[in-house]
Amino acid sequence: GGGALDGRGHNWWVAFARNKLASKRPMLLQIDGSTDVVVRDITMLDSPRFNLYLGSYCKRVLVERVTILADWAAQQNLQKSVPMFPFNTDGIDVAGKDITIRDIVVSNYDDVVAVKTADLLPSDDGAATGCTRNITVYNATVYRGAGLSVGSVHPSPLKPCVRDVLFEKATLWSPLKGPYVKPDRATPECLHLDHDACSASIQNVTYKHVRPSRCLSRERTDTPTIAATRVFDAGMH
Repeated sequence: GGGALDGRGHNWWVAFARNKLASKRPMLLQIDGSTDVVVRDITMLDSPRFNLYLGSYCKRVLVERVTILADWAAQQNLQKSVPMFPFNTDGIDVAGKDITIRDIVVSNYDDVVAVKTADLLPSDDGAATGCTRNITVYNATVYRGAGLSVGSVHPSPLKPCVRDVLFEKATLWSPLKGPYVKPDRATPECLHLDHDACSASIQNVTYKHVRPSRCLSRERTDTPTIAATRVFDAGMH
């Protein structure tokens, strides 16, 4: 076990800032439609976009002892070229059910964990089924993160939903955001439908023992460098 995945994201961020990409930037690790998965004891560095994406209705997944670091100082320097910062270097994006994430260290200036709606898979009779549910995030240490997030959740004819989410025992050092629930505008298909036919739901989201520490604003000039961030990470193990 152990090891590191280095996404070498700097060139991707520069190309993105200069509008030189013909397609979306890749994710560092993407797992779709999988069951009984363990991701353990790895470090993820400088992803071009999302670091770890659990999508397309993953089930029974354990993520533990994972460190995620993005050179957000370099991204910040590129902000002069593009009206977007950070560059969607989310830590862990989750869609599925029965997923546990524990003992993680994240510094990325973006969503730390984002719980999103699952792809709604058709059943045998053609009905849409599925809901992201039973997600636990335990013991997260975060430096310069932007949210223990749920969403965005867009109302649509598929009636997407997120429910039964627990964030417990998190320490947020100099956070941009902490607990963060994101409903959003409806999809275009909803324009000609009534509310019963086009909806979304977020239910039973709990935050326990979430502790912000040493909050700094974006305007502060003493923003640590990525080197300091990685020293911080080493001190957590």
